Amino acid sequence: MNRQLFATVYKELRQRRWAILSYCLIALAFMWMYMSIFPSFQKESAKFNELLEAYPKALLEAFNIKDLQISTVEGYIAAEHFSFVWPIMVILLMLSTAGQAIAGEIERGTMAIMLSLPISRVKIFFSKYLAGLVMLAVFCVFSILSIFPLASLIGLDVKTENIWLVALVSFLFGWVMLSAGMMVSSFAKERSTVYFTIGGTLLVMYVFNIVSGLIESAERLQYGSIFYYYMPSDALVKGEVDSLSIIVMAGTAIVCTIIGAIAFTRRDISV
Repeated sequence: MNRQLFATVYKELRQRRWAILSYCLIALAFMWMYMSIFPSFQKESAKFNELLEAYPKALLEAFNIKDLQISTVEGYIAAEHFSFVWPIMVILLMLSTAGQAIAGEIERGTMAIMLSLPISRVKIFFSKYLAGLVMLAVFCVFSILSIFPLASLIGLDVKTENIWLVALVSFLFGWVMLSAGMMVSSFAKERSTVYFTIGGTLLVMYVFNIVSGLIESAERLQYGSIFYYYMPSDALVKGEVDSLSIIVMAGTAIVCTIIGAIAFTRRDISV
């Protein structure tokens, strides 16, 4: 039975190998670009820091750009990469993975093959889920931990502990995206339902995060946004991770996973 489970995980990874390879190479290219540009950028960093200081503090906080000094490589990468580009990439990767995992199989009519295997629905769900976690881990290695060899090649000093902290926070964020996507995929019949449902929810959360930073009376809206708990700048620049952020993101991922597993095992799937 375990052999069948791992065979299913391998099948999922094999089917998605070109997607994860593409995302990893793109992420690696972004990181190489940032690291290569930084030495030249550092010479003009004082001007950019002055520019940042001229912006309203509330506006910067709305976009999770807090107390950044981009004269350091950590501050530069936090502002240029982890505040916008990296979250978009991991959202797209995890939602496409989750959408294909269950709703995509039902949409294509191939779920019948999975259900005919001598393996329970719970194990089918978690084999696909585990494959998604492996993809997320691989993506994090290429897109985040690649900072270590790239910095060494270019001759830059980075704070090792801070890189590991941002890897932790970013993995948790990606875990939430995968879990939420798998939950919706367990209810849906088409991949588009997963993309529009989670995409629309994230858009609302993003607006909440921005509005809460701009309007004092709407400050509490930030607590309803997953982007409020994803704070890579604190991890990279300050070497700090809020325990509440870890609890909320891990808790959200676990709850979504449980709901998704229960929904998949109980739903009526016409094949």
